[in-house]
Amino acid sequence: MAYRTYIIGFAIKSDETYQQRYNSLMTLIDEVGLKWKEPTSFVSVHVNETLSELSHRLFMKSNLITHKDVLIVVDTQTNQAKYYGPESRKPGKFQFDLI
Repeated sequence: MAYRTYIIGFAIKSDETYQQRYNSLMTLIDEVGLKWKEPTSFVSVHVNETLSELSHRLFMKSNLITHKDVLIVVDTQTNQAKYYGPESRKPGKFQFDLI
């Protein structure tokens, strides 16, 4: 697998466990190599993982909650994306294909 660049966006619902969920996601993101995390709730990473591997690992190993929080990971080369979160907040098909 060649290295790929992904953008990661997230929205974590503000409640009593917000900080714990945020920290768990950022810890996983900090474990990857090259990254850029300047804007709030946005990270760009360059990793040796597939879109499915990266998005699944970030969501399943973090403390994010499916019915509260949103995680979207976009492959910058293929414009495909993985979405985790409430169905009601799922974006429609626009600049990338959700898979």
